[in-house]
Amino acid sequence: MPTSWLKGTCGDLMEITESFAPPWQAMLMSFPKAPAQLQMGHSEHCVRLVNRARPEMVLDLLAAGCCGYLLSVVDRAVPVEVQPGLIVPIARAEDIIVLKKLAGRDKDRKDIDVLYDTLGATLDHHYILRVLSQLKRKR
Repeated sequence: MPTSWLKGTCGDLMEITESFAPPWQAMLMSFPKAPAQLQMGHSEHCVRLVNRARPEMVLDLLAAGCCGYLLSVVDRAVPVEVQPGLIVPIARAEDIIVLKKLAGRDKDRKDIDVLYDTLGATLDHHYILRVLSQLKRKR
């Protein structure tokens, strides 16, 4: 499931989703509190976009706020055209793995396994370990 990071607030994200044409459907979602090292400037909400024509295609839009690491996720994001004329920055797999490791839920561990099985050889393992180490020291 791709994750997109945008600078701004959840209200900004809801406004952005107005430019998504059908079959995308947007909904505001809550999620558990972010790990302590990510909480400053980080919202507890995201906007989930689901493509009605292709239900397996889900895009979560998350507001990075003013948190240093989350802003670096935005800076590293890859622009992807999710529909003609609409380009959204998508978080790199390494950053998704870092965030899922920090969340530590069972479903996140399963997602991490899938990412490693699918992309293992292409992942920047040093980046993942370095960032996790830096974030854990801030706890």
